Amino acid sequence: MKASSKLVDALQLPCELTDAIPAGDGTAHINGNAIDIDSYEVACSNGMGYILISQGQKQPTFMSCFAAAAPNDNANAGSGRRKKKELTCRLPVNDTNVMATTMLTGLSAKCTVGGISTFGVNATNHTEYVEVACTGNIGYVLVIPQKADATTQIAVMSCQDAARHSLRCQLTSSNSGPAAPAPVTMQTLYDALKQNGVSCKSQLQLRMIGREAAKRRYVVEARCPEQPSGMIAYIPLEDNTNKYETIDCNEALKRQITCQFTAK
Repeated sequence: MKASSKLVDALQLPCELTDAIPAGDGTAHINGNAIDIDSYEVACSNGMGYILISQGQKQPTFMSCFAAAAPNDNANAGSGRRKKKELTCRLPVNDTNVMATTMLTGLSAKCTVGGISTFGVNATNHTEYVEVACTGNIGYVLVIPQKADATTQIAVMSCQDAARHSLRCQLTSSNSGPAAPAPVTMQTLYDALKQNGVSCKSQLQLRMIGREAAKRRYVVEARCPEQPSGMIAYIPLEDNTNKYETIDCNEALKRQITCQFTAK
């Protein structure tokens, strides 16, 4: 975990580590030079999995578990190319069907995964695109950022939407299908707070904490002049029928959540 964390930071991957295992080591010849290679497979809290590769004093490289599972002899890595047979994800949570299901569920897209194909990586915007076919001839495209940025997060497009971006789904017979749910943004959460009676006319501080595993509500911390003591809100979105709930920071401590905006 320690070695993987250093590689995640060096690669600026948007990955909060939840697990890591060795994926192999050895010697590689790059530009005629022999370099010691160490690789690790990691799992991230957002559902993604990667293989990280150190290259001595050179910049490390990486490959997503989607790319590692692609049925081509050489899968595209984040930088450089490594043979697929040398890099295989083994953690159960990094099974491609499991990863796709986790991410689509987190984005409120209903899907029983039936097949996966990778479009590859756009090197310009550091984004990986993965097609997911669901039962019922429904298809989605996962949009997965590969650089840590507070404004970027995993998103999903329907195959119909993806076609408008020159990404044509191949695993389903139709490029139509349901419209993909809109990505949840800070504005989405702010609007939900406002709809539930939270009065913050200006200087709103809003922090995404995460999402509940069972009730699937978004957990956020909010504070503004009208709410000086701060609070934690549990926000159901889309078709989530669980109740909206707010608690104060003292009550939040009992749930092992610490308010940061009011901390001394």
